[in-house]
Amino acid sequence: MSRYNRGGDREFWLEAWNGGAHCIERLSRPPVSLAHLLVSITGGFQPSKLTRAFGGEEGGMAARYLYAWPAEPGCWPLTDDIEGADPDLQQALMRLIDLPAGGGSKVEPRTLPLDGPARAAFEAFRQG
Repeated sequence: MSRYNRGGDREFWLEAWNGGAHCIERLSRPPVSLAHLLVSITGGFQPSKLTRAFGGEEGGMAARYLYAWPAEPGCWPLTDDIEGADPDLQQALMRLIDLPAGGGSKVEPRTLPLDGPARAAFEAFRQG
């Protein structure tokens, strides 16, 4: 909030949250009057950095944000058990493994176009 000038812009941002009238006065230009100064900010914060970001004389700045923490994603252990694997998927993966390697000593990208049914099957797999 005070990155670009020495005095700080905290008052500006506190007013921007309210959506009220605001006048911007500059020394070298005529003033600009805004009937409704309203700014929305979207972003992310590391939880451990919140205290430092809103520390000191914050004037209620931290109370003007809407905080959200997503639920922690589930974690499934790796397994070698493939009893439930789809045989069609296993066959497709084996065909990919059996593709001939490119010439030369470096790994080369391959483009594998999908036809309509393959694209639909891949999309269903991806969404699952």
